[in-house]
Amino acid sequence: MKIDYEASKRYWDANACGKDPIVAGNTMGSDPSFALYRHRCEVRRLKRFADFSGKTMLDLGCGSARFGIALSPLLSAYVGVDISAEQINLAKKALCHCPHVRLFAGNVMDYQAETTFDTVYFSGLLQLLNESDVIEIVEKAYTWLKPNGLLITRDSVVEQYTLFHRNQPEFAQPRNYSCYRKKAKHLAFFPPSKFALLKERDSCSVLPIILPFVIRKFLSRKAYTRICEAYYAAAYRLEPMLFPLGRIFDYRRLRHKFFVFRRL
Repeated sequence: MKIDYEASKRYWDANACGKDPIVAGNTMGSDPSFALYRHRCEVRRLKRFADFSGKTMLDLGCGSARFGIALSPLLSAYVGVDISAEQINLAKKALCHCPHVRLFAGNVMDYQAETTFDTVYFSGLLQLLNESDVIEIVEKAYTWLKPNGLLITRDSVVEQYTLFHRNQPEFAQPRNYSCYRKKAKHLAFFPPSKFALLKERDSCSVLPIILPFVIRKFLSRKAYTRICEAYYAAAYRLEPMLFPLGRIFDYRRLRHKFFVFRRL
């Protein structure tokens, strides 16, 4: 599948309409309570990967800058770039009080960094790029990072670690203009002569999503929303304990993963 960037832009523009920034850039499931749960888990992961206090970050494919919103109080400078002008408008409204934040609407392939950064973050970006552009953007990220700086990616990859997943192929998702590659292929984009893989983690446990799907048809929308808000708030606190169970019972072939690399 060759990804049509203009069609992708229209999709993400439409996804921003009338939404909270945390939900607009978070399409894994349509429930806002789950979107908030996933976001909080992912932010907690990021904070465990690195100390962002006083550091600088370039966030490519930032969407509505939900990670910028979470990390901007810690960072000394944050730059976000996204192809969707509507997503960037949401981000600008949420971060208008932050003078150390700069946001740009445009294709990330056209972005030219004016300085180097402590961290470059690919926020679900690589699955939205054609292969030749993935290779190019990783090369650019190397030049934009300070020595020993961190390159962090959060993408969906096809992982084969159980009998359920043997010989699973790569596949495209035309609905959201994504190309889901095998984990080995994803990692091959980062040459070991330039990047050292430090950590690899699933973005969050999806085990808690099972119960809401089961009870949804038995409740009114208002009751369902109230229960989900309380349920996912509790699930966030328990997620570190649920995570190992999720690895056992999660039968999905597609894994939403963080990869943390250090620039050599």
